[in-house]
Amino acid sequence: MDNPILWMLISVQVAMGAFDTLVHHEGSERLAWRASQKHELRLHGVRNFFYAVIFLCFGWIEPHGVFTMILVGILVLEVFITLWDFVEEDMTRKLPATERVNHTLLALNYGAILALAAPYLWTWAQLPSALIPVSYGWWSVMATVSAIGVGLFSAATCWPRRAVIGWGAEILRSWSRG
Repeated sequence: MDNPILWMLISVQVAMGAFDTLVHHEGSERLAWRASQKHELRLHGVRNFFYAVIFLCFGWIEPHGVFTMILVGILVLEVFITLWDFVEEDMTRKLPATERVNHTLLALNYGAILALAAPYLWTWAQLPSALIPVSYGWWSVMATVSAIGVGLFSAATCWPRRAVIGWGAEILRSWSRG
């Protein structure tokens, strides 16, 4: 995992994913406030959890043997969740052009990440099972910060924001009535 091109692609994935989440999902589309998007948000929550695991693993652990296979399983599941998410989005809402383009670029970039990571994963899978601590300096720090970010958004999907905001608005209304 000492390939700087691989780490640059991971950085691009993080940047595009953050843009998609903040600008589209939280900003213009406000998905958390739409009851119709609960399934999409669940998919995002699971995918964000997987990304947190992937980022932490890539940044700090070299998994060998069975642990490589677990990581590969997570990487493959992420592909299926993304495909399911594409279908879910098409069935429930019209995506802005910028979101559709961003999703396409995210998918292409993820494929490039998988292609560059495959030789490492293949080699590690053939080694005796172990979790070997590693550090890639700044890249490991970036991976950790990214894992925290997607982890927070994953956890946020567990909280129905509409309900929390509605509850807060009801309290304010009751206070204003005196």
